[in-house]
Amino acid sequence: PVLALMANIGAGEMNAEGEPQQHFWLGYAYENKGMPANAMRLYRRVLKELPDHDDALLRLAALHVDEKEYREAVDLYRKYLEFYPEADRVRYFLGNALLHMRGYQDAIATYQQVAAKRPDWAAIHGRLGYAYLMTGRLDQAAEAYRRTLALNPDSTLVRYQLARLYESEGQLQTAAAEYRTLLEQAPAEPQYHIRLADLLIEEEVNGQMTVLLEQTPRTQQAEVHLRRAIDLDPNRVQGYWSMGLLLARQNRYREALVHFEKIAALTPQDPQVHACLGNLYERLGSDAQAQERFERYNQFKRERRLQGKARAEVEKNLELVQQILGQ
Repeated sequence: PVLALMANIGAGEMNAEGEPQQHFWLGYAYENKGMPANAMRLYRRVLKELPDHDDALLRLAALHVDEKEYREAVDLYRKYLEFYPEADRVRYFLGNALLHMRGYQDAIATYQQVAAKRPDWAAIHGRLGYAYLMTGRLDQAAEAYRRTLALNPDSTLVRYQLARLYESEGQLQTAAAEYRTLLEQAPAEPQYHIRLADLLIEEEVNGQMTVLLEQTPRTQQAEVHLRRAIDLDPNRVQGYWSMGLLLARQNRYREALVHFEKIAALTPQDPQVHACLGNLYERLGSDAQAQERFERYNQFKRERRLQGKARAEVEKNLELVQQILGQ
């Protein structure tokens, strides 16, 4: 019934403005019915007659974003801004589409225009931070993230990105402080427990070339966080890896074995876990089990090499086909 109404079945003649608007509402009805191709066709028809139809421009651009057709979305957002240059939110959408295209420099320039006019808009600083990060401008990324958090302290996503940035710069204590804040905000997020635990272990090592780790207050804290992460998400491999490695580095081989066996159950074709299990069984004097694990390690390594060669051969053949078809 809605589509019939929008199509104006049985109605008389429409004026020049009425017809494009009718097509817009019909397109909107198709969009809400989950029929994007029909909606896009009608929005284009509207824009052919009314190039500055703001709703049609935005709806069509949004549908292109949904389809991951970011170049088309960028063109539509830019056209919109030609007609409506003061539309800050649409400029923000343009920056997001550019970000998806990995056009980081253009995204930065676009976001900076918005930030200059709306300096208290937290989201724009968060996007700027990510774009700076992608271009290796770490100091500017950190400053943008801090600005975001000053405006919106509850943004766990931005705080997590800032914590990872501090990690990459070797500011371990500062990063750890951010993870502790994240755990206050979201204590049931296992990733925060794992990242904080890994940082505590790294702080304990303090750059020393050593395998053995003593049981200290810092490593004990790390173990508590890892056990909590495993309890929160028993199927997350990362927690078992961090716990297994910590226990192995403390010569607690039998305890470590339990965690590596769990990894092997979750990711049975990962060669590295079988190598670790082989070493653990060897240290525990279980030579037959160690040998079995080392054989599995070699088997999966061979299979991965063959898969890599097969992928390379497929890519080579595809490239050849493309060259032939392009002639």
